[in-house]
Amino acid sequence: MKQFSTVTHIKENLSDFTKLDQEKQRSYLGEILFPMVQEIIKEKEDVPRVTGMLVDFEVFELTDILEILESKPLLKERVEEAESLIQEERAQA
Repeated sequence: MKQFSTVTHIKENLSDFTKLDQEKQRSYLGEILFPMVQEIIKEKEDVPRVTGMLVDFEVFELTDILEILESKPLLKERVEEAESLIQEERAQA
């Protein structure tokens, strides 16, 4: 079984990657994304949740997620959006 541990590896083996079920895809993408989110985020306890939000196939297409992973400015923007949503949710609770 191939390990999809980098964006480059996923892109080079995209046809194999897309054959995986979505849960496996999310898992691989999350493993790559988690440390990147950790570097950006203010509230460290939100890292898993924000990571999950960014690998949600109901919100983003695979190509969008790969683009987020490859672009630091885009990643930062998406992390900040996710943090805002979480803050709004907490304010309403």
